[in-house]
Amino acid sequence: MNYRTVVSLGEKNVDYLLMKYGDLLVIPHRTGIKRAHVSGLFFGYSQSIRFIFIAFVFYIAGIFVKYYGADKERLFTGVYVIFVGAIGSGVSISQLPSMSKAKAAARQVFGIIEEPTRIDPKQPGQTNIPDGKIELKSLLFRYPSRNTNVLNSLNLTIHPNQSVAIVGHSGSGKSTIASLLLRFYDPTLGQLLVDEVPLKDYSMPYLREKISVVMQEPLLFNESIKNNILFGNATANDQRIREVAVMANALGFIQQNDQDLSSKSVQKNLITAFANALNKPDTTVSQFKQ
Repeated sequence: MNYRTVVSLGEKNVDYLLMKYGDLLVIPHRTGIKRAHVSGLFFGYSQSIRFIFIAFVFYIAGIFVKYYGADKERLFTGVYVIFVGAIGSGVSISQLPSMSKAKAAARQVFGIIEEPTRIDPKQPGQTNIPDGKIELKSLLFRYPSRNTNVLNSLNLTIHPNQSVAIVGHSGSGKSTIASLLLRFYDPTLGQLLVDEVPLKDYSMPYLREKISVVMQEPLLFNESIKNNILFGNATANDQRIREVAVMANALGFIQQNDQDLSSKSVQKNLITAFANALNKPDTTVSQFKQ
């Protein structure tokens, strides 16, 4: 449950949830305080014992200087070198677990980066979608990392200018269909056609330019609303932005809520509407999880 979902429940419900959440934090808070005291005790012991040991070594060195005539400068240099070397070795050894974790994490990251892609994002192909009829015929799909099918013999036809809502529980394949339309994956079996042409035959840049995806949580950059909107079409001018404001039915909203434009929720709604209008997509895929 995210912040927007909680706020949508109403002020009274939000206060109730905060109170319940505060009650649930009482026991972990007390446990955390006890652990902090124990950790502080051990930390203080570890620090003090180190300095006690250093004082003891210098005490022994002082005895050698006083009673055995040892050279003070050479003795101090030797003790200092031993201390610095021991501290450096201790720090290095203490970092070994972190280095092992970093290696494992880097192995996974570079494994993903270096894995050859099965779908070329620059693949050339057909660059003409006259109508935009989408057909899924006996579609079967499973993710490479899973053994079970997400989609089983799915048949679906979406006609041009038709709005279709796909509803289902979590894991039923709603987002998977969107991913297949964008060719993030290819079907395991079956056909995915656009205007009777297999999706694989289309140019990848052209195909993705014609489809706009509205995610549940739009990403915001630390920029103005205008600059965020321009990510949809960097060449758009102010006149074009005003035109799409009218197209998205957002111009009146902006003018009436000029003082609230810094609000995250307002910005997300505006950016989603503007970016889609600027792009002029032939197909819009919206994903809502709640």
